[in-house]
Amino acid sequence: MKRFLMILAVIGLVFSAAPVAADGKSALASVKKMVGFIRYQKNGLALKQVGLVPVSQYLMGSYYDQATPEQRARFQELLGEYVELRAFPLALKYFKDIDLSYDEPTVKGDAVHVRSSLLYAGSEQVVFTWVLKEHDGKYVVTDFLDATNKSSMKTNRDKQIQPVLKQRGIDGLIKQMEQVVAKSRG
Repeated sequence: MKRFLMILAVIGLVFSAAPVAADGKSALASVKKMVGFIRYQKNGLALKQVGLVPVSQYLMGSYYDQATPEQRARFQELLGEYVELRAFPLALKYFKDIDLSYDEPTVKGDAVHVRSSLLYAGSEQVVFTWVLKEHDGKYVVTDFLDATNKSSMKTNRDKQIQPVLKQRGIDGLIKQMEQVVAKSRG
């Protein structure tokens, strides 16, 4: 389960949606739509819901501004392939035959939090929260919180992406991602 949460955090599943009303109903509908695409293995549609630009900006931090347009595009392409090859199949394991329950969305500053839970393997309750923020006129998921509200996205950015960028630069990060995606292809 921890691997599932980490993969969702690394990819920072970012969902497109109509602008969210103050009550968060549109945010909830967006999350349900993405889960449905994953559940029915409509990866192409699900991948179109992933906001690769905001996720890349967050993961790369100040390095994003230093990257060339070609480096940004390649990073986003690899991130999308990683999502489709690794995250969607793993998420399908949890979403395929299990209905998620959702708490009423809450607005916290400029973010909407949608807390979800599922009962896995009949007894293990898994709780997590989608965090949505507005980007380009749409609300997108920008983080994934575990049951203790710890930001998985921040952890992965700080422990995985940023160290590679500091040691090997943007080209080194891209090369490492190419290797990970190649391994995922089998």
